[in-house]
Amino acid sequence: LLRPNEVTVHALLYGLLQSKDPSTVERAEELFRKIHGFGVRRDSKMYNTLMSAWANRQHPERVEFWFHEMKDEFNAGETAVRPGLDSYITRLHAWSLAGSPEMASQVIKEMVAQYEDGNLEKKPSTFQFNAVLRACLRSRRENSAEMAESGLRQMIHFHETGQFNCPPDLHSFNSVLVAYANSRLPQAGAKAMSLLQELKEMSIAPNFHTYTEVMTAIIRSGDPRGEQWLRQLLGELHKNDDRFWSGRETEKNFRRL
Repeated sequence: LLRPNEVTVHALLYGLLQSKDPSTVERAEELFRKIHGFGVRRDSKMYNTLMSAWANRQHPERVEFWFHEMKDEFNAGETAVRPGLDSYITRLHAWSLAGSPEMASQVIKEMVAQYEDGNLEKKPSTFQFNAVLRACLRSRRENSAEMAESGLRQMIHFHETGQFNCPPDLHSFNSVLVAYANSRLPQAGAKAMSLLQELKEMSIAPNFHTYTEVMTAIIRSGDPRGEQWLRQLLGELHKNDDRFWSGRETEKNFRRL
């Protein structure tokens, strides 16, 4: 009688979780709970696979459940299930998708503590801090734009003081710009123009998405300086990115504005 081993369990979990059927995650969990009976040891990769599936389905509470079960099993002496960097990044991804900047920030704090204790090989970097900015954006709160900008300022401070290697990149700025574009705040247009200038001064090249979000923020804010700013931005786009003026892209982007 053939019995499953670690390789076959990994393959079965991966195969189940490729399905779009929402019940497959529960079936994968059922399989995972039974593998001890087949003499198969759990490992951190199995846990991370389950956690990733729940994260992508926006169920961060299930991600936390399996993370803490993994942590408890490791603390009980099972070295194969040691939570690693991928485990924490999966948790961060889950809370970012769920729009919870508080929980995303808490995961980063835990990552810092684990790094300082020698349990993680890397400190949080730009990629991880960007996840917090995206959580602010997805939170859909009235102050989500201000929260995202505050997170950006914290990244800049951390990097300049040498606490973390987290220089903001284009994704960082674009997340904040999207938050201001969605906010419809009276100051959103001015904030967007200021952020655009700031990223240029940091030698970060704005892309097509950047300009679209800045223009959206300007129009929705109703700022009286809007026409002047739009003419400036359209001139820059015409010079640097012809896609805005081409066929369907033009119609699509003006509908967006």
